[in-house]
Amino acid sequence: MSKAEGLEEILKRLGIAEATEEANDEDKSRRYAEEYHLLRAPSAYEIGRIEEIKKSEKNCEKCEGLRECQYSGGDRGLEAVIIVNDLGGRLSGNRLYFGVKECRYLVEEEEIRKVEALRATSGLPEKHKQKRKYELTGEEREAVNRLLRGESKRLYINGPYRKSEEVLSIIGNEYLVLGLKVRYENALELLSELRVTSPRYHEKMEEVKRVEVLIIEGLREMSRYNDEQIGIILNHRNRRGKRTIVNGAMKVVEIGGMIGEQLENYEEMRIK
Repeated sequence: MSKAEGLEEILKRLGIAEATEEANDEDKSRRYAEEYHLLRAPSAYEIGRIEEIKKSEKNCEKCEGLRECQYSGGDRGLEAVIIVNDLGGRLSGNRLYFGVKECRYLVEEEEIRKVEALRATSGLPEKHKQKRKYELTGEEREAVNRLLRGESKRLYINGPYRKSEEVLSIIGNEYLVLGLKVRYENALELLSELRVTSPRYHEKMEEVKRVEVLIIEGLREMSRYNDEQIGIILNHRNRRGKRTIVNGAMKVVEIGGMIGEQLENYEEMRIK
């Protein structure tokens, strides 16, 4: 069912139709006209719908999640709303319309699904999937914030494997939440797919060149061929301003070859 079809069906269930009967309680009608800035008194039907929606809003305030949805007038996660439409001019007055909107839990659930879909192809370590930037402090947290604000797009993390993996995962998780496609690669495993004889060479090379965010962990001393392969990737991404985060046990000044040359303009962060 498409969204448009779903909305139409919901409105039918809500019983939205022309209402011609006058409000029985003139005082109540007048109060609603004042509350919703109407140029005419609402009908009994319109007042009834408003009161239904107000009752549902109270349930929504106490809602503990989509599975506990108490709004019976529509689909799970859809709240009824009142729309006041000025049809133009004092003669025609204002008209009440009734529709639906996605509740906060439905919006959150959809965001979670999007992140999980991106995570499925990211290669990020599952054991750190819940970790976020709030667990970092000091220079580490500020460096990550600069990346997320777009002030920096290239970061080299010099530090031991276990601690670096955690920080790299946090960076990847934050980018996923922003809706960016992330690829997390172990340097040695990546290079095994970038051998000339590998049937996936060209496919893998294009993937790591083009992905929105590339994270490479575990750089170490390499053969000339391996140095060139990683260097080609970094050069391609650097020239196009793509987000690239690299980790290794050496300082940038200690890394020679094409990789060291490509990392010269990276921000460097030391993790102890």
